[in-house]
Amino acid sequence: MTEVKISNHPPTPEEFVSLREAVKLPPRTVASARKGIPNSLFWVTVREGKKLVGMGRVVGDGGSVVQITDVIVDPEHQEQGIAALIFDRIQSFIQANVPHDAFVCLFATKDAISFYETKGFRLSQEQWPGMFWPSADRKTKS
Repeated sequence: MTEVKISNHPPTPEEFVSLREAVKLPPRTVASARKGIPNSLFWVTVREGKKLVGMGRVVGDGGSVVQITDVIVDPEHQEQGIAALIFDRIQSFIQANVPHDAFVCLFATKDAISFYETKGFRLSQEQWPGMFWPSADRKTKS
């Protein structure tokens, strides 16, 4: 693994948007990142020098439901254990700060399912089918 610095400081909105774009996740605007970043419960960021190379966060109410999201590693830094470092910190935060009976969930890309299964997560399709409301359907008409 390259020499990296791990912290609990959030990325800038521009870094957040850029890292999501680097791994081809659905785009977010700087404006939405600017609003969402400070409303997160917990952040993990990984930097190589000043460059953001990984991040992950926890969102939710902190009591009955939390979601792990935006666990992302820059493509040039993948397969170096950075995602595991991020996720281990997130799980430690949840175990120390979130009630044991809270619903802890995440959405995963298909290629990441086996990684999350090694961390104790299970697919929920049959018990609780996951759903989402696409942003295009929520746009207000002018």
